Amino acid sequence: EYERAFLAVDGAFSWRGFTVGPGLELGSNLDDDTSPLNLFQLGGFSRLSGLGRGELLGKDSFLMRVFIYQELTEIVIASARIRVVAGITLETGNVFQDGDSITWDALRYGGSIFIGADTSAGPVRLAWGHTDGGRTRFAFSFGQSF
Repeated sequence: EYERAFLAVDGAFSWRGFTVGPGLELGSNLDDDTSPLNLFQLGGFSRLSGLGRGELLGKDSFLMRVFIYQELTEIVIASARIRVVAGITLETGNVFQDGDSITWDALRYGGSIFIGADTSAGPVRLAWGHTDGGRTRFAFSFGQSF
């Protein structure tokens, strides 16, 4: 048994033809003896995009991000409409262990550029991410992510 607190706030709005989506995540394991299975994870698309998925593990976490994208075109194939978009993400955050100070200086920074399509089979996305320290990664996804 363990206790943990997690807050996630995400939104989206349109502005001058762009879709803008800010987001914030805060997490803390409240117990002193946290199991490795209960650590918070960062890394992967829009979660410090230049890092591998779940690469950073910590007892506490902070993530702030924003995505901005615009529709490029709409393709119609056999009465199916495929909306093609391109955009960027900007991200900052980190994970923290016991005794770590959660300060602005301790945050890592990242971002990505991506192109995607809403298809009848689900969303498709290809992204290139970069995180401070020169870390880069390509990411491809098909279908909903959970």
